[in-house]
Amino acid sequence: MRKMTILYTPLPNGITQDGQRLKLSLHVAPRLETDEAPPVLGLFPDWLEWPRRIHNGGFSVVFQGGTVLTGERVSEPSLETWQALFGPETPLTTHAYRPHTDRPIRSYPLAHVADYLQGLYRRTIHDSPEEPPSPRELAAELEPLAANTRANAMLAIERVLQEDSLRAVPPGPANPTNDFAQIGRFHGRPNGRTTPPPTRAGAQLALAGEEPDLDFHSAVAALSAYPELQRIFGLVIDLEVPLDSQIRTGLQSSTVRVVPVLGADPAIELISVKPLMQYLLDPDAGIFSARTKLAKPEIRDGWLDLSEGEGRPSRTLALDVDGGALKLLAHTESLLRAR
Repeated sequence: MRKMTILYTPLPNGITQDGQRLKLSLHVAPRLETDEAPPVLGLFPDWLEWPRRIHNGGFSVVFQGGTVLTGERVSEPSLETWQALFGPETPLTTHAYRPHTDRPIRSYPLAHVADYLQGLYRRTIHDSPEEPPSPRELAAELEPLAANTRANAMLAIERVLQEDSLRAVPPGPANPTNDFAQIGRFHGRPNGRTTPPPTRAGAQLALAGEEPDLDFHSAVAALSAYPELQRIFGLVIDLEVPLDSQIRTGLQSSTVRVVPVLGADPAIELISVKPLMQYLLDPDAGIFSARTKLAKPEIRDGWLDLSEGEGRPSRTLALDVDGGALKLLAHTESLLRAR
């Protein structure tokens, strides 16, 4: 049995400078499966020359309402680069999904910790503008962060993490003891753990200077961190289509999908998944982007919107929260021991 499932996700990517063409990036995610031995990429000849298939193929861009346009490919995948990384003997590991519903999620309320650190420094400067505060005064203020106090709080937090309905600490008001207990545990090792955490297959060999066996799916996943390399390997394909008057715009913006015509080996079962992508198109503003469900979008004109205000999902901090918190915890223990 040989089967390949390819997910083609269209990503609206703006309008050309002359305002005449729409730009899309097509993300390609392959999953190759076989029960033949040995499982290697050579069992899937199409993927030994994937950039060539792109060169010889075509792409139809389908907008809801019936408008079908031919996508012009403007990115250039490299067959030479592809074959330098992937060959007939490239291992092909079929990855099975591993559910993590029983795994607790460890995090900490970063905003609460940042506010505490900034508030502590402000109070210290206000109350002791010329001389440092006495160790006794500072130790008394930091008492809620003492290790034994945090340990008791952590016992209650661990009980929350074991609840099947939660598996994470729900958001709540600021509580310095609980907040710093969580950040201390986030950066700390479990009690009694002496072995290093598990690593991906081959990682230790790579550190030793030896070349690891490269699984096809793992390599494709690793390339997702490098958009330019994805284009060189043909895992992201840039397309352009004319700005047709029949395409819905403004509040009438709707959905788009890309239908590739690449051909395939008839001996291999092929499943092509071509999802619809909701888009927003405003030619006057130069906007052609994926539509968000958020009332206040996180992305504006292709950039992460860092403006603050009510309803904003994030805030900008000019502060190393993790480093400041860990140093404060260590300083607290020093003060309490010396008291």
